[in-house]
Amino acid sequence: MRVGGSARDMARQSLNLGWTFPRLALPDRIRAAACVGFRYVECHFPYEHDAAELAGVLRETGLAMVAMNVPRGGEGRLGLASVAGADAAFREDLVRALDWSRILEAPFVHVLAGDLGPEPRAAAEARLAENLAWAATEAGTETTLLVEPLNSHDRPDYLLSRIDQAARIIGEVGRPNVRLLFDAYHVAMMEDDPVAQLARHAGIIAHVQVAGVPGHHEPDEGIVDYEAFYDALDRTGYAGLIGAEYVPRGDTLAGLAWLGELGIVGRETLA
Repeated sequence: MRVGGSARDMARQSLNLGWTFPRLALPDRIRAAACVGFRYVECHFPYEHDAAELAGVLRETGLAMVAMNVPRGGEGRLGLASVAGADAAFREDLVRALDWSRILEAPFVHVLAGDLGPEPRAAAEARLAENLAWAATEAGTETTLLVEPLNSHDRPDYLLSRIDQAARIIGEVGRPNVRLLFDAYHVAMMEDDPVAQLARHAGIIAHVQVAGVPGHHEPDEGIVDYEAFYDALDRTGYAGLIGAEYVPRGDTLAGLAWLGELGIVGRETLA
């Protein structure tokens, strides 16, 4: 999804609603995001709501839904795409996610790889690549599938933990609609340099997310220099959206001060 303009333009920012405005149901989180000046939102798992209702709220507010995850695949799980014996369930979940993405007009679906079980890692990675290739055909030209590594400190059993590993698998799949979700938080938590890795993988990045490291709070604290990171986004020619996916330290509205601290311009509120 190409938007263009400076990375510090408010029109390039997307708010992930997974943890923000926690006292509100998802439809009202969308409305709240509109009220504080966002044009784009993304979410984790919208499936407990009515898709048509959410589509109506997006039309009402004029916001666009950017991305969502495939369903978890069961209690305690984080995807099935690499899990032995779960191919049929994964494919059912993927079709469901694609149906929702079309109703909500969301261009991205994040394919959750799942946890590594007792089998060798190479076998699980091969299954992930096979399922991604199948999913790419199902998605067609309407939807881009995202692959994201999750750091091993927060999610020690997850199959994908490093950005180079995810990039290698995307290369093996070799489909134009399978791309990298570059989350600077997870990259930095694995002690990789987000700016260097951004340059290294710029050609396959479809979406970017940010959060403070460590803590996963607002991107105005911690070890990542987001001033430098936003500059690097412009240098690499990244023209997509920057998703703020974080757990607020306290009140969501108060926490949005990070936008001003990073020099995000063009923010308009309805307050």
